[in-house]
Amino acid sequence: MKKFGMLVGSVAMAILVGCGPVDEQLSTEGNPSATEAALNSAAPVPDAVMVEALAESCQPQNWDECVNAGFGSCTAWSAFVNCGSQSACDDYSPQCKARIDGEWFTTGAIFQGMNSFRVCLNAQGASCTEYRLAQVVQSCGCGGGIPI
Repeated sequence: MKKFGMLVGSVAMAILVGCGPVDEQLSTEGNPSATEAALNSAAPVPDAVMVEALAESCQPQNWDECVNAGFGSCTAWSAFVNCGSQSACDDYSPQCKARIDGEWFTTGAIFQGMNSFRVCLNAQGASCTEYRLAQVVQSCGCGGGIPI
């Protein structure tokens, strides 16, 4: 839990400090720096600390917030990793359904949150992390019975 708190604090500082207004941007005249080239060619791999923190709770989606704040050089998106705990059974979800006597009924769905991230830099070398969030069906058949 202590590591998670440190990660959340670091991410919050990066967002509050790193994603603020940029005083001036340096132009590379179309020639990316070595750092930008490395960022654009590699997808980040979540380390053990990141995976442990995401296992506790999902990060909210903030796709393109860093880019829109002037952090134009970003890595590729990481693979999605499970985050947070699975949802309770959603009886109303139409993703899981069965046809009974010619009519469709929900069968209930359990969802799992998943995060993906990328790191962006501005011209001054400050970093900012963006997250994507997805909810995927983990299993069907936990309840339901609602006509669709």
